[in-house]
Amino acid sequence: MEIHTPSKSLPPIDQLPLETIIEIFHISLPSDDHENSPHSGFARSYFGQLWDLRRVCKRWVFVIDGTPSFWTAVSSRIPRHINSTVLLRSSGRPLTIYSTDPSPRFIADDPGLLELMTPVRASWRTLAIGSAIDTPFVDWLTAPAPDLEKINLHFFSLFSRIGTPLVLLGGRTKNIREVSIARVPLLWTRDMFCSLRVLKLRGPYLEIEMEHILGFVSQSPSLEILYLYEVTNSVRTPDTTHHNIALPHLHTLDVVNCGVELTRSVFRHITVPPLLSSLRVHLPSNQTSNSEPLLTETSAFFQPVLRSVHGAASRSIFYVSEGSLEWSVNKDSRDDKDPRVDLSMTGVSTSFACGWVDQTLEIDGYSEKGVELVVGGYNCPNLHEHGRLSSLGSMLCVTKLNIDARSQAVQALLQLLGGGYGFGPSAPSLPRLQELELVGSEWEAGWLLPAVRRRFSARINSPDEPPDLNILIASDNRWAVIRLFPIMDVATVMAIRGVKGVRSLSFLLNRNTDGKPAITWSDELAMPVWGGRVMGRAVF
Repeated sequence: MEIHTPSKSLPPIDQLPLETIIEIFHISLPSDDHENSPHSGFARSYFGQLWDLRRVCKRWVFVIDGTPSFWTAVSSRIPRHINSTVLLRSSGRPLTIYSTDPSPRFIADDPGLLELMTPVRASWRTLAIGSAIDTPFVDWLTAPAPDLEKINLHFFSLFSRIGTPLVLLGGRTKNIREVSIARVPLLWTRDMFCSLRVLKLRGPYLEIEMEHILGFVSQSPSLEILYLYEVTNSVRTPDTTHHNIALPHLHTLDVVNCGVELTRSVFRHITVPPLLSSLRVHLPSNQTSNSEPLLTETSAFFQPVLRSVHGAASRSIFYVSEGSLEWSVNKDSRDDKDPRVDLSMTGVSTSFACGWVDQTLEIDGYSEKGVELVVGGYNCPNLHEHGRLSSLGSMLCVTKLNIDARSQAVQALLQLLGGGYGFGPSAPSLPRLQELELVGSEWEAGWLLPAVRRRFSARINSPDEPPDLNILIASDNRWAVIRLFPIMDVATVMAIRGVKGVRSLSFLLNRNTDGKPAITWSDELAMPVWGGRVMGRAVF
């Protein structure tokens, strides 16, 4: 057996230049960014790994202890002597302070962080506080910290009363670039923040008005992240000076459960790049009557963004649910670089949702990339009511239909594909459909064969001729042993595959098998095998 030894041209790590070792250490340690909440435990994790590095050898102790850039964070969750060591070794570098104390008693037991950090306010760059509102840490928020650039405040209002609005940093807030505030009542002013890169506001109890939010945004042309969650106190109508706020660098926009008025104001007043990295919009369930007018009024914002993200997506899904519009693009993608959309609004009829999605993607004809339509499951509406089947069948943007067989929708949808409910071979339903996926076993194989026969009964060379269809029959439970698929005899399978227009018919047991067929033929056993197990001869 040949053993490969490392190349002699690569020196051991202890022989690398000091600058290279420092860079390697920085890369290996947890990184701090605006996503860290006050209670993220970042400081404990950071210093735990830093101490592990120091235990390796004496040289690493010398490198770490003598490099100020490793000593820039203090926390109420780490021992006081470590915080004191940070101040000694930081050499005046900017500091990040984490304080997460949901109980005032914790602070009474260890007031050391307050005493330690107050004299060095000039070195503060990031302040993250997660605390009860009547703790001593609140006093930090009212005194100036002129060089503070990031602030993350999260008050636990359940443990204390909401008091008088605070004057943040004594009103000296113009230097702040990243803001994340949750449940903190502040004395807001329109010019409170400017040149922000990140703005995150989470209610309730913020007592902020829409004109304040638009004021912050209008003075922050370099804004990259805008996150509004349950901001419900914004009742005043903003003035007209904030129309067409251009945010060319924005890549993440979340407006979740903020009410119709605030949501409408945001999407009517701002202009964003067409290809956002993340767009998430949810309306609260108690304001359903305004959803359809809101989508109509703000279509000028939504349509360019959704078209661009959809065009760059690997998967775009429109869910048919009871009384709601749900559209997600790359929601479950594991690649952080994929753009994402999560649009969910209750109080939207199926016919309106189908038309709105179709209209959004219709621009000089539809692109080759279509939408996956998911119908069925426990939240599936009654498709026979309110013209829902007609609305679904008329969608031009759908190229894949996923039917969840746990509902009674399967038979109706297969009849729709076969030309029922006003459609036919000359005017087929879902005319751009190329893939059909049936999930589960609560349907009959006899429904599928007549559906595809009728759909392709008149293959003529015309613009309305439906494209060939790939059919996938998938299991909805990888651990089930019985009835993963409907019972399908070989004759039915061959008849479906023999229909001119059916490109393929395949079975899938487990989605984690990278597309490998769930059922294969074993020459050795002379019978079908299913996931490596012998199947009954009557099942194919």
